[in-house]
Amino acid sequence: MDELVLMDQLKEFQWVSFSSAEGVRYFFDRCQALQVPRNTLQQIHFTAIGEATAQKIEHYGYSPRYIDPAGNGSSYGNALNQLIPAKDQVLLVKGVLAGDQLSEQFTHGQMVQRINVYNTIAPAEWDHHTVERLAAGQYDLLFFASPSGFHNFSSLFRSTLQMNLLKIAAIGPTTAKAIEEQGLRVALACSGPTVPDVVQSFESYFSHAKNHLP
Repeated sequence: MDELVLMDQLKEFQWVSFSSAEGVRYFFDRCQALQVPRNTLQQIHFTAIGEATAQKIEHYGYSPRYIDPAGNGSSYGNALNQLIPAKDQVLLVKGVLAGDQLSEQFTHGQMVQRINVYNTIAPAEWDHHTVERLAAGQYDLLFFASPSGFHNFSSLFRSTLQMNLLKIAAIGPTTAKAIEEQGLRVALACSGPTVPDVVQSFESYFSHAKNHLP
């Protein structure tokens, strides 16, 4: 779905689903640029995965109809499938690299479409000293906050680093699954996507590791 279709057809959707705060920002900024009427947006039920995404929706002046507390795609998709009636039109706001697992979870006859509003690209430059430290094992954990972040990292460094030796942490099950699908082991999958969740997961991990030192 391109921008002109978004401007012309957004009023046909009863639901707009966000999977990231970045998606929220790009979506509403694009709506503003295209002069989508506010009363059109006010008729839509917005849904969010996680508190950070919900807060971004509220920043633009709208209240999410549903917030997935677990912050992972599987529970989010199951909840939306139960919440949204058959034949309602649903717009999934995504990044280009995001998978289609969410759309596949709608099984009750909802009319689901997807719009890609941003693209996560690999950096042209990076800190070579940091990469050297990773190669030498001079780190505790390598943390990935999204599948796209992992895929970009892998595309840049899979010929430089021994990927199977990396000590990897993932922000949640969706990111962990993307990493494991590439044959890599995830040492830590955080319990949730919020900062307190991540901090608690790291504290538990390192406490357990310290207690099991030889």
